[in-house]
Amino acid sequence: MANDLYIQKEEVLGKGLFGSVVYNGRLDANKVAVKCVPRYSLHEINNQFLESLWLCLDHNNIVKMHHIGLSDDYRLRAMDLCTTSLADSFLPNDHPKKYRGPRPAQREGMRNVSITEI
Repeated sequence: MANDLYIQKEEVLGKGLFGSVVYNGRLDANKVAVKCVPRYSLHEINNQFLESLWLCLDHNNIVKMHHIGLSDDYRLRAMDLCTTSLADSFLPNDHPKKYRGPRPAQREGMRNVSITEI
């Protein structure tokens, strides 16, 4: 696999902790989300360990990490591009961003909810 990563910096999907920004991107021919985390932070050593674990995870309820790379200033994480977020499920019914797609049964869905910030 060539792992050619292209970041569309004009398309910001979100911003996170410690100056991280998530962009639309492509890994080879696949659409991905690319999280750019400042490379030199207090959390870098812990992040490298967690990233190595995240690359190994393969489960339907976990966003798949496909590639980790480095630029001069950032750690680049290419992962599945999600069409919605958990928060969109709780918007009012008349809100235009309200998620209306398929959902797991309530008990199954609550068992699988997990929030991880790496």
